[in-house]
Amino acid sequence: MLASTSLLIIYIAVNASHLRLLKETGAKRWIIQISLLSNLIFFGVLIYYEFMSSKLTMELLLITVFFCFSVEFIYRKFSGRKIKERTD
Repeated sequence: MLASTSLLIIYIAVNASHLRLLKETGAKRWIIQISLLSNLIFFGVLIYYEFMSSKLTMELLLITVFFCFSVEFIYRKFSGRKIKERTD
């Protein structure tokens, strides 16, 4: 379940980013919106299921997400890398 939840988080991030880049990709907005909405629904259902069936899995998910963001923050602080804004 932890892998499924992690992949849904990634898909949600990719779809949200794709919405910001529609002009560059030429994709149809409604397809990306439906994909994002379905991913959010599946994520909500999976979180609800995990919350009801396994609190340990929820704790591991939160620890994993926190750890990933912490490592990314530390890496960027020591390497000096910055997130660059796209210009049109």
